[in-house]
Amino acid sequence: TLEKHNESAFPLKGAHIATPCFVCHLQESSNRWEFENIGLRCVDCHEDIHEPYLDKKYYPEATCKSCHSESRWSEIDFDHNKTEYKLEGKHATQTCRSCHFAETNGEVHQRFSKLTTTCTQCHNDIHYKQFEARGETGCVSCHDYENWKASKFDHNKTQFSLGGAHQNVACKECHKPVQTAENTTYILYKIPSFKCADCHK
Repeated sequence: TLEKHNESAFPLKGAHIATPCFVCHLQESSNRWEFENIGLRCVDCHEDIHEPYLDKKYYPEATCKSCHSESRWSEIDFDHNKTEYKLEGKHATQTCRSCHFAETNGEVHQRFSKLTTTCTQCHNDIHYKQFEARGETGCVSCHDYENWKASKFDHNKTQFSLGGAHQNVACKECHKPVQTAENTTYILYKIPSFKCADCHK
């Protein structure tokens, strides 16, 4: 009975209550019922679909309950702030799947421990490596996680501080689109020359 089962080392909770007895206790290989040595770990019954994509330090002993609920498998209760990448702003509203699952030729792949924390892991570098330093794009120098506006950018900290009438000039008047040999178009932000005659004829 359910009452007796709950006196065992593996009390039934959530979805396990609705699982038929034979699913866990009837061994396919021998067609015999087994009650004593079937194991108590999640992986004794369930395939570890995260191997080798998830670092074991985040789910010691392959305990699925580190992230999942026994009531509903889709409910994830994982504290991302315990990792090397805290979720802030818009990142905190994303689903796990949007960052950790990728589709290639119709096949879905998991990505957990193999992910880097660089912006270009998930986002395209629309600035065409103009702000890349030591292999990283450095988007956070100008952008925050709440919206994509360059709210942290201060033109006066660049090599061309804006003074006088320059403060009223629209960005696009100086920063023009450039097309690469691969037909990629991007806005030129790092202007190589600052001569007056470059803009004023």
